[in-house]
Amino acid sequence: MIGIAPGTIIWGPKLLPGFPSTGFMYGLAYDRVGNRIYVLDAYSRAIGVYSSDSMVTSFGSISAPDTNCTDISYSSYDDKLWVTSYYLKQIWKITKTGTINRQFANPANDYPVGITYNNYRLWCADRRTALGAVQYIYYADTFGTGVQYNSPVQGYYNNRCLAYDTDYNRIVQVHTWFNSGGTALDSAGVIEYQGIPPVVTGNRFKVAAGWNIRGIEYDPRDGNYWITIPQGASTTNMIVKVRGFHTPTVGIDENDNQAINSINLVAQPNPATDRVMLSFTLNRDDNILVSIYDAIGRSIRTLYRSSDRSGKKNIEWNLKDDQGSRVADGIYFVMVKAGSDQSTHKIIVTR
Repeated sequence: MIGIAPGTIIWGPKLLPGFPSTGFMYGLAYDRVGNRIYVLDAYSRAIGVYSSDSMVTSFGSISAPDTNCTDISYSSYDDKLWVTSYYLKQIWKITKTGTINRQFANPANDYPVGITYNNYRLWCADRRTALGAVQYIYYADTFGTGVQYNSPVQGYYNNRCLAYDTDYNRIVQVHTWFNSGGTALDSAGVIEYQGIPPVVTGNRFKVAAGWNIRGIEYDPRDGNYWITIPQGASTTNMIVKVRGFHTPTVGIDENDNQAINSINLVAQPNPATDRVMLSFTLNRDDNILVSIYDAIGRSIRTLYRSSDRSGKKNIEWNLKDDQGSRVADGIYFVMVKAGSDQSTHKIIVTR
């Protein structure tokens, strides 16, 4: 990862309330229905449940199916969780209260370390136990039958957890490179893959020196990633949110309207004192995401996310953030994404 720019931190690193100081933070998942994140402690049979905002408020924990669970992924179609572990080398489907619905052998059967779910398929990563062994990624059905591929990136013990970017149909994977003796962390970062078999897209970033990272999850509301740091001096057992590969960089300049392809976004009134109406035209049926960012590029509000039909759209912003508080006076940016098209517009908020 030498020469690769570091990822931009959105918030954190921060401790998770109630996470045991003797634990080892591993994989995590985002529950899109309950709006919660689930975080694994690999040293216990527990899965912590937290709010998905920057406060990461604790909502207790549920039972894990095994000690040393390494990764977890959310299934939106039936509101359940997929979990895998190193010890038993199994995959479990569990409810959000921890009840096991189903289990089967993980095709990544040497050192299972990553799992992510999308469209009734599982991606599984095998770090391998032998230093320098070829590392694998598996594309499997929901009964564990799959195809083995060599991981697109090889190194010393580097394969870690997986996440799926559902907006761009990409896989993102955490990598932690060790030295040739496997005794010291060399560097760590995130790399993006696409296709079957998976290939590197060219998107990658490193994290701060000394962060021995493990888990990653994609936040579809703003396109950014949660990452867990089980080891890292003052950052031990912390979580951080970093900018995603496809998150628009807003707030760097103040262009009134940066339209790409078919979206023509208008915000009125502007400046706004109590609310603003966002209007745009969708030229085809597509998935829409409307988000608000502050002047330094932090996502503060997800206004709208849905599959929608073509035509004129009107969405109102009441100048409040995701926590329901009115935003401070200043410059904000609304971003509309429709498929591969996007547009941003500057909004001035004043009293």
